[in-house]
Amino acid sequence: MRRLLLIILIVFNAFPYAKVFAQDNERIRLISADSLVSVVKNNKTVTMLVGNVKLIQGVAKIRCGIAWFNDKDQYAELKRNVVIFDGKRTLKADYVFYNGKTRTELAKGNVILSQGKRVLKTPRLKYDQKNMQAEAFDKVDLTDLVKGVELQGKEAKYDRKGDHALLSSGVRIVKTDSAGSDTIKISGITAEAWGKKQQVLISDSVIIVRSRMHAVCSSALYSADPPGIMLSGSPRVWIENQVLSGNEIYMKLKELSFEGGKITGNAVITVKDSLTGKEDFMSGDTIYIEARNDTLTKVDVRSQATSIYHISEEEEEPGTNNISGDRIILYFNDEQKLGRVIIKSSPGTCSGKYSPEGSGQAKIKKKSKLLTKGRKIF
Repeated sequence: MRRLLLIILIVFNAFPYAKVFAQDNERIRLISADSLVSVVKNNKTVTMLVGNVKLIQGVAKIRCGIAWFNDKDQYAELKRNVVIFDGKRTLKADYVFYNGKTRTELAKGNVILSQGKRVLKTPRLKYDQKNMQAEAFDKVDLTDLVKGVELQGKEAKYDRKGDHALLSSGVRIVKTDSAGSDTIKISGITAEAWGKKQQVLISDSVIIVRSRMHAVCSSALYSADPPGIMLSGSPRVWIENQVLSGNEIYMKLKELSFEGGKITGNAVITVKDSLTGKEDFMSGDTIYIEARNDTLTKVDVRSQATSIYHISEEEEEPGTNNISGDRIILYFNDEQKLGRVIIKSSPGTCSGKYSPEGSGQAKIKKKSKLLTKGRKIF
């Protein structure tokens, strides 16, 4: 019985000290400094710390060259090579106002917030330790939230816990290939990025630019894995002599080159011959595309499919083929010349009209399936 009472007394006597220790751990504490002196700053008496300054609050470890520390109000002004580390993320800046009561950091000058490969650079930043959220101002550069992508804007909200970022006021994402020789840039008014999904949504007046490609649309969703871009809102894509348009366009990428995709709704592709200036035309409800290094190899037009393509002067009878059916499949060679056409309709019929050059006569035929190897099909 006496032993039990002794244990109870020890526990009750130790509890106040444990509570004091917990409270003390929540306060900003000075670990070391080369020198310290009491000074008046902003009408308050504070401790000025100079040289190898080290402070701590909870898991947050603070280092800097000079600091003004107010122990009573629990804040510190930090200058010269400021570094704050909490076990996972690191904040570096020229100046930080550290509020120990609200656990917020107001950083200015060459601000870098990093966690592993993910790095946010900005002139000004506010960081909330409790919510793990950052607000960046003036100019923002966020890398590797989405693998291999650089996000740029004037302002940003970055949620580390949710692995999410929202950028505004004129944004741009930049993706460079592994060789560093080619870059794709997507610009718009706002951007939203998700680290878990590995996606970036760019909205409003979107422009996509690459060495061999140019595109415009209302919004573009970039995915890192598998790599590709979904364009929505009156998209239009120019890839050298090819023009793609429709309600939505999905572009499959390999590195940065166009490797095919899909056009949905009012789908149209035109291919212009650089020598003759003539344009081959394909349209339908949906178009499936296969490509290699930005060059079309196969186009599969489905539902209300139509195509107008030209027979070159190298053929026996140069002219124009105008064909339609439920499905049209066109194969292109490495020179972007049409090599083969298959037309199918089930049920229904295929129709076509061949117009030779320099003649007012046209040959018209209808069949259930048509096949060509590069010459006129009628």
